[in-house]
Amino acid sequence: MKGRHKMRFGIVLFCLSLAGALATGCEATRQRRQEEREFKAQIEAYNKQVTNPLDKIVCKKIEPTGSHIPKRVCKTRGEWAKIRREGQRAIERLRPADRKSD
Repeated sequence: MKGRHKMRFGIVLFCLSLAGALATGCEATRQRRQEEREFKAQIEAYNKQVTNPLDKIVCKKIEPTGSHIPKRVCKTRGEWAKIRREGQRAIERLRPADRKSD
């Protein structure tokens, strides 16, 4: 009989620990979502004040090389356009001369 009580106690203790961990995880998720909403609101407020479309902030989710976890990267439209142009130039430099599309 004593062994059964120990096992039940162990199971109850495990369940309580698991419930506590889940509750902590849920609270962290709620807090992270709240911070994300506040961040988006700040960006929207900034974008409403900006008159030049290239100065508006755009956020994208990007998967860094070697990772499956996307990161949010926020830049102005002008910065994204510059990155895109630089990427295209790099591709053009690597492409053989006979295959260039100019």
